[in-house]
Amino acid sequence: MSGALPDSPRPLCHASWPGLQLFVKEQDISRLTTWSIHVPDHVLIVHLGGPIHRLETELKGAGALLHPPLAGEAWVVPAQTRYSSLAQGKLVRYAELFLDPHQLSTVAGKQMEAPPVRARAGHYDDFLYRAVQHLQLLHQQSDDLARLSAAALSQSIYLHFFREHAQGTLAASPRNVGPRLLAADESRLREYIADRLGSTIRLGELAALVRMSSHQLLSAFRISFGTTPAQYILEQRLGRARWLLVTSRQDIASIAFESGFSSHGHLTTCFRKRFGVPPKEYRQNA
Repeated sequence: MSGALPDSPRPLCHASWPGLQLFVKEQDISRLTTWSIHVPDHVLIVHLGGPIHRLETELKGAGALLHPPLAGEAWVVPAQTRYSSLAQGKLVRYAELFLDPHQLSTVAGKQMEAPPVRARAGHYDDFLYRAVQHLQLLHQQSDDLARLSAAALSQSIYLHFFREHAQGTLAASPRNVGPRLLAADESRLREYIADRLGSTIRLGELAALVRMSSHQLLSAFRISFGTTPAQYILEQRLGRARWLLVTSRQDIASIAFESGFSSHGHLTTCFRKRFGVPPKEYRQNA
C-alpha cells in the first residue's frame, strides 16, 4: 500500500525469500488515506490490527466487505490488477506480501504452472494471520535455526496462497462461453445479499434480480465470484457473525439470527468448521 501524505506508513519489517517479499508496516490513518497497488506480482494484504472505521475499495471481482475489517482478514490483488481504496481509522498495522508467480516451480521443487488467482476482499485466513506474524518474528532473530525456519515458513505461505486463492477451473477455462455477469449485476447481487443476510435468500430470487435462469446464474456466479451463491452467502454470514462477536455484547443466539443462521447450534457448527473454534471461545480470545 502506498499511503497518502502526510501520514505515510512506517516500515516495521522487510524481508525476502524465493518467490516472496514481506513488508510489515504501521500507519496512522486518522485522516482519510489513499492506498493503491498495480504491480506485476500477486499481492496479499493482511490486516494485523488497529481500527479501520471506513474502507472503500475498488478491486475487480472481489466482492464487498460488509463490516470494517478485523485482524486476520486479507485482500488478494492478482498480478497486473489495479487496487485502490480510501481508509480512515486510527493506528493500524498490516502486512504486504508480494508473490512472484514465475517462481512456483522453484518454490515447489517440481515443474508447475502457476494457476490464475482471483481477487478477494476481506477474506479471513487464520493461517496467514498467524504465519505472517511468526515470519516477522523469525526474521528479527539471527540464529541459523530461525533463518531456516523462516525460509520453510515463507515456502508454506507461498504454496498456501496458490492453493487457497487459485481460480476454479470453470472461471479459468478459455472454453467457458456460458453466461457472464455484468459489473452492475455483480454489484446488485452483492448489495442484495448484504441487505438480506438475516433472512432466507433463495437462488430463484437472485436469478430474477439479474434476469437469468437459476441454472445460468449458478454458472455465471461461479465465474464472477469464484464460488457458488450458497457458499458466498455462508461466508458473508460468518463474516457478519464474527464482526458482531468482536464488536457487540449481543448473546450468541441473537447474533446467529441476525446473521442468517437458524439457531445458536447452526451458527456454532458452521463457525467451528470455518474458524476452528466455537463462537463463545472465539469471542473470549478476540
